[in-house]
Amino acid sequence: MQGAPYWGCDGSLLIDSTKDNAAEKDGKPNETVEDEGFEIIDKIKERLEAECKGTVSCADILAFLARDSVAHYGGVHYPVPAGRRDGRISRANDTLDLPPPTFKLGNLTKLFVSKGLSRDDMVALSGAHTIGIAHCSAFSDRLYNFSQMVKADPSLHPTYAAQLRGECPTGSDNEVDMDPPSPLTFDNSYFKSLLVNRGLFTSDQTLMSKHGTATLVKRFAKKPALFKKKFAAAMVKMGSIGVLTGEQGEIQWSTDERGSPESTPLYNYTKKASTDPSMDRNYAAQLRRRCPPRSNNVVPMDPPSPFTFDPSYYRNLLVNRGLFTSDQTLTSTWATAAKVRQLAGNPMLFQRKFAAAMVKMGKIGVLTGRKGEIRRHCRRINRCAVRLEATSCCSTLVCSALLMWRRRERVDLSGLLCLKLYREWERKQVDDPGIGNLD
Repeated sequence: MQGAPYWGCDGSLLIDSTKDNAAEKDGKPNETVEDEGFEIIDKIKERLEAECKGTVSCADILAFLARDSVAHYGGVHYPVPAGRRDGRISRANDTLDLPPPTFKLGNLTKLFVSKGLSRDDMVALSGAHTIGIAHCSAFSDRLYNFSQMVKADPSLHPTYAAQLRGECPTGSDNEVDMDPPSPLTFDNSYFKSLLVNRGLFTSDQTLMSKHGTATLVKRFAKKPALFKKKFAAAMVKMGSIGVLTGEQGEIQWSTDERGSPESTPLYNYTKKASTDPSMDRNYAAQLRRRCPPRSNNVVPMDPPSPFTFDPSYYRNLLVNRGLFTSDQTLTSTWATAAKVRQLAGNPMLFQRKFAAAMVKMGKIGVLTGRKGEIRRHCRRINRCAVRLEATSCCSTLVCSALLMWRRRERVDLSGLLCLKLYREWERKQVDDPGIGNLD
């Protein structure tokens, strides 16, 4: 089990990192996931591929394995919907979307609700911490220098805090059991611990901070069968978040689909295929001639018409000649593939849609009115904008006039209106040499 429940189930946790990309499995929340676990999944996948190639996804394997692990350690054996497909993207940064151990109840509830999970689901799924381990760094802030007034988090039982300090000396990142009374049994011991202020993480103990969640904790602590039933239902519900089905995603041939650190769409793509199978073979051969291993040559992105703005790009996608993975993936789902076909056959529609999208994108993060400035030199921020930006003297015209006056050149009268402010600004520069040192 993970230290925190995962959002979505597309098998992306299993993909290896490459030299160009840190994958999910190397995200900080996954530090407690042992390599042995990935090796077991690899063996399961190999057996399945031998029996029925390209049929059972890595995402489904994970979902069934989670269920079987819960049942093995004492939970209930619940039915798991199948038919998931594997995602093609795995980024370590995506793990930042997981609820961190420092979250308090408000943020924790908001995050679960944003994923379509209820308060009851949140409390039940938190019970996954009844088995597994955690690193000291995930909760050491509760043990040392918690605030200026107290050394340890007052919501943590003093005896338990002392025990944890013994296991986690300052600066260490050892591993400890998340549920010391029964670390290898899927039971309701986790909830009993919360009742006596022995929740390991802030995100655990915070469940006792409000009447609604505290009532659920008490019920689960008293009724283990109810907890296991609610946990199973919440796992099925969570296992439906962000699922890829139908023509979305793919069925990976192995759990480490991007196996080699040197893998690219042209060379060593997987352990079983040299080239990305979604790329036209003739086009791949052409690209290999232009791009020998370890070269960094230049190739046109749209060979049929590299200097013409036309829908040739979309026609390429229809015959698997997209240069980048991010290009060809547009044909991986029915909805985007339909758009590709539409734009490939209608040049005027493409150009009109592109123009509208460019205008729309050009409005993102735009500064107008009194926001920002009009720079006199594109490489440098205007000097006088630093202290005068809140005044009417901040326009480009007046700023230029002030600088002209300083150089004893001919000056526009509007500059004289700001002379007093400008002198004040210069004095502040002397007091603080860092002010205005922008060019």
